Amino acid sequence: MGLKPNDSRNAYVQIADDLRRQILAGDLAPGDRLPSTSDLVTKYEVANMTIQGAFRLLREENLIYSVQGRGTFVRSDFDPSDAAPDQPSDEYLALGAQIEGLGEAVALLADRLDKVEKNQARRAKR
Repeated sequence: MGLKPNDSRNAYVQIADDLRRQILAGDLAPGDRLPSTSDLVTKYEVANMTIQGAFRLLREENLIYSVQGRGTFVRSDFDPSDAAPDQPSDEYLALGAQIEGLGEAVALLADRLDKVEKNQARRAKR
C-alpha cells in the first residue's frame, strides 16, 4: 500500500495503519523484523521522521519494539484486542496535525536561520 493522496490523515498515521494491518493480518508475525527505516522511507517516499512517527504510534499500542542496532520487531506478547481502532480519534488527529504544524514551523525557522547566517557571512567578508 502506498500513501493515499486524498487521505486527510497525516502520512505517519497512514503508514502506521498499513503496518498495523499487516501485523493484525499475520503478514508480519510476532517476532518478525519490520523492514528497515530506509526501506520504508523508499517504499512510502517520505522522510525518516515520518517513519519514526509511525513506529512511535505502533510502540504506544504495544505492537512493536526496537532494539538499538538490530531493528524493529513485532511484539510476541501483544493482544490484538488492545490494538488501536481503524480510525483514530478526533483528538488524536488534532494532535497529529499540531505536531506536523510544529515540524513545518521548525523547518521555516531553520530556513530563516540559514539565510541570516549567509547574510552575516557575506557582511563579514566585506
